[in-house]
Amino acid sequence: LRSGSVGALDQLAGYFATQVEHKRIHTDVDSEEMALAYLGLLFSFAIIGPTHYGVTLDQPTRIAQHIVQMIMGLLQPSKT
Repeated sequence: LRSGSVGALDQLAGYFATQVEHKRIHTDVDSEEMALAYLGLLFSFAIIGPTHYGVTLDQPTRIAQHIVQMIMGLLQPSKT
């Protein structure tokens, strides 16, 4: 991951912001925070789990579904 204006976080935040702007997704979560949460999930499952905790990701499809479900939880407007 590179830092700077063309880094993964900026690109993903821009993607989420565009989706919200065009009303393709609905959320009260800031696009940069949403992007950071997504990157954190990917990093955790791909790097931290296997290298630091010995977690074997033998079912990548199931893991991908978990990540999608977690992110979809962010896409619900708050009720407050």
